[in-house]
Amino acid sequence: MSGRRGCGREPGAGFEELREAGASDAVTTLLARDPVGLDDPDGVAILLPALREAGAGDAVAALATRAAGQVRLDDPRAVGWLLRELREAGASDAVTTLATRAAGQASLDHRAAELLGELRAAGVWDAVTTLLARDPAGQASLDHPGEVAGLLRELREAGASDAVTALATRATGQVRLDDPGAVAFLLRVLREAGAGDAVTALATRAANEGMFDLFLEFCPDKASGYPLGREPDGAPSQTWKWQEPTS
Repeated sequence: MSGRRGCGREPGAGFEELREAGASDAVTTLLARDPVGLDDPDGVAILLPALREAGAGDAVAALATRAAGQVRLDDPRAVGWLLRELREAGASDAVTTLATRAAGQASLDHRAAELLGELRAAGVWDAVTTLLARDPAGQASLDHPGEVAGLLRELREAGASDAVTALATRATGQVRLDDPGAVAFLLRVLREAGAGDAVTALATRAANEGMFDLFLEFCPDKASGYPLGREPDGAPSQTWKWQEPTS
C-alpha cells in the first residue's frame, strides 16, 4: 500500500514487543493513552494489525469503532487502506460507518481509486453509489497519468461506463505527459476499456512530445504513414538530404 508514510518508529512497533512479552493487558492500557491520533487513517491502519497480532481483541474493537467515526477523509488512499484493515479485523460495523462517511465526504482527487476499490470489496454498495454520484471522473486531478489509469480501472469494475468515458475524454486532452511509463500504462488501460478514440488521441499527443514509440505501439495501423518518423506537427518525416554549402 503506497499510502503509508511517516518516519522513525511506526506506531505499531511497541505493540509487537508487548505481544512477545505476553502483555495483552498492557496493550489495552497503552491504547487507552491514545498512542496515535485517531484522526490519522495511516496511523490507525498500522496499529490495527499490531493489536490483532498481540491478541488484544477488545482493543481492536475499541480502536476500530472510535477511528471509523473520527479519522480524516482528506487522503482517500489512506482511507481505503484503513477500510481494508478494518475488514481483515472483522470490524463490520466500523467498516460500514467509515465507508458511509468516506463515500459522502472523502476527497476525490487522483487517489480515489483505492477508496472505490475498497468500498466494492467491502460490499457496501450504497456507499459505492454515493461516491460515484459525486463524479470522481470529473474531479480527479490529471497530474498523475498512472493514478488516472487506476481510477479508470476501478470505474470500469464498478460498471460506471459513463464515468469511464468522461474520464477518458478528460485525460486524453489534459493529462500530463512527463512520465512515459505512466503514459504507457494509461494507454494500456484505455485500450482495455475499448476507448479506441481516446487511445489514438493520447498516443498522438505523446508522439508530439517525442514519444513516437508509444504512437507506434498503440496505433500500429497508422505506422505505415510514417516510414521515416514523425515531426512534432504531425507530418511524416522526410528523407534527409545533405547539400554542400554554397561558397
